Amino acid sequence: MRALTRLFNLLFLRVLGPTQMESDRTLSEEEYKELLEFAFLHGALGRAERDMISRIVALGRRQVREIMRPRVHMPVILDDASVEEMIDTARRLKMRRIPLYDRHTDTVVGVLNARVLLLHPEIDLSEVIEPPAFVPETMSLLKLLRSMQRQRRDFAIVLDEFGDMAGYVMLEDILNETVGMPGFDRLVFERLGSGKWRVSGLLRIDDFRYECPQMPPVKEIETMGGLVTALLGEVPRVGQKVTFHKIKFTVLAADERSVKELLVELIP
Repeated sequence: MRALTRLFNLLFLRVLGPTQMESDRTLSEEEYKELLEFAFLHGALGRAERDMISRIVALGRRQVREIMRPRVHMPVILDDASVEEMIDTARRLKMRRIPLYDRHTDTVVGVLNARVLLLHPEIDLSEVIEPPAFVPETMSLLKLLRSMQRQRRDFAIVLDEFGDMAGYVMLEDILNETVGMPGFDRLVFERLGSGKWRVSGLLRIDDFRYECPQMPPVKEIETMGGLVTALLGEVPRVGQKVTFHKIKFTVLAADERSVKELLVELIP
């Protein structure tokens, strides 16, 4: 178990970045693999956990261009489009984030939070348009993951060696490389009635707060499923319930790695 503890300490150090205490410690990918295999052979890790952690460690040697979505496939909204046109496009594309494109300068000038706009069509556009994040196509996936976690972003425009747009990448694309869960763009977010919703575990807490102001901000946790997992101290089972600030969460779907779907209810 000492080896397992060391493994997870070093893994989190690798993924989240060094702390002041651990900044002088490094570990090669081969050493990570040896620790993982040791933990697996001694029953401290299951096969799924071992494989997932191995893929996380491998992010350090993989580049953004390997998983980015090409520019020719990048859906955009013109930056001079009307609110009605933005809403129509958001409904058609069914994406959470959509780049705003300036055809005169041939660049992305903002990113529309389409989910919030659809929930609140009367909202001031300045509240749903975010500054774009640009990353080089040669950046490692691990570095990009750290950057997105730190800046609380889930969407970035990818630039080639000449500074031209090459495509785009989403946090979901990186997560898909680690856990093999396709279809992140089609997240469930359904209002079932007053104070009652069915949502995906991967729905961002910040997005849900626009629909449910009673939901308090949560530091260091990005998703609804991540919050429920943290509250329960383990990956929940279907049917488990937990309450947070007069909001009840019921797990509707889950596997051994994550929460897939939740029922969220306000407690009177």
